[in-house]
Amino acid sequence: MKIAVVSTFHKKGYDQYARKMIQTFIKTWPSDVTLYVYPEDHQVEEIAPNLVVRDLHSSIPELVAFKNKWKDVPKANGLEPIPPIIPGIKKQPGLGFRWDLSDLVIKFMQYVMLLEIPMLMYYFGWMLIWCATLL
Repeated sequence: MKIAVVSTFHKKGYDQYARKMIQTFIKTWPSDVTLYVYPEDHQVEEIAPNLVVRDLHSSIPELVAFKNKWKDVPKANGLEPIPPIIPGIKKQPGLGFRWDLSDLVIKFMQYVMLLEIPMLMYYFGWMLIWCATLL
């Protein structure tokens, strides 16, 4: 059984946590475990035989289309008031997460669209370990 680890991150995430995660992986994980990373439009400095780096946006054009479709829609970015979910409580523009695509939803969609990888790994009998932070 082959084991693989998958993660994705933007430039700020790379600087804050992913660089150290990759370096720690290379230093401590067995060499027969592969780390697949999908940086979002930036370069990864680390190089190792068991490190595979693929640009997130060029690997998943559907994600780029999703982001482009919704980036200028005020409601999709938490900037438009919506009716209250609980009577008497009103959502203020920019304060809710229900329609805010700026962080959590986009990150979630990245992982959903990367599901092609786990499906292929399952087909070949690999074990997948997913490294994710939703902060």
